[in-house]
Amino acid sequence: MQLTDLEWNTEFTSTILLHDSIVPNSYTITIKFNSNTDNITNQNRAFDRIKYFFQNMMNNGLIMNYKNVNADTLSQYADKIIMIPEEPFDQIMVAIIHSKLINIVEGNIQITEVRLDSWQGDNVIYTSETFGITKLFTEGDFGDIQWWQHAKPITFNPSDPEYVIPEWKDVNLAFDKKKEKPQNKGKRKFNPTIIDGGKD
Repeated sequence: MQLTDLEWNTEFTSTILLHDSIVPNSYTITIKFNSNTDNITNQNRAFDRIKYFFQNMMNNGLIMNYKNVNADTLSQYADKIIMIPEEPFDQIMVAIIHSKLINIVEGNIQITEVRLDSWQGDNVIYTSETFGITKLFTEGDFGDIQWWQHAKPITFNPSDPEYVIPEWKDVNLAFDKKKEKPQNKGKRKFNPTIIDGGKD
């Protein structure tokens, strides 16, 4: 059964590098979505991936522009880093988050809208839909494919070629790839019966 017009709210706290300042920030997120599959297991895992993204990947992270001159130094001292291509203004954050969510659910959920506000942003609400700036981050050319453009559970592009990028199966959130078996109704073998009904 597919469900529509669903809405979910969450919060997370992170530290942001804004130009030359390191400041704490708290975010409120609202997501509107529809289920996009009849596979209940994949519906649930898609939603669990969304929760994992905010609770384990964004919460208590350090968010910074990877072009900031201080980014490389600070990333060495942070346990959890979120690298983005611009300063972490809320209108950028909501579009990148929306792009990542679209990718991590892998089509099992349709993310129709993401709303975000933050303490540092004076709680002004920014809305992301599947066009405009969100489409730029989803489909834009940033050189290498960026972390918000693929499904893997990571929030930066590792510079170390030997770095092993985690997989969703590592946190028991891989999707069920098995195709539903069609019902086997069984084909009857054609076995005609010859009836003697001819004329004398």
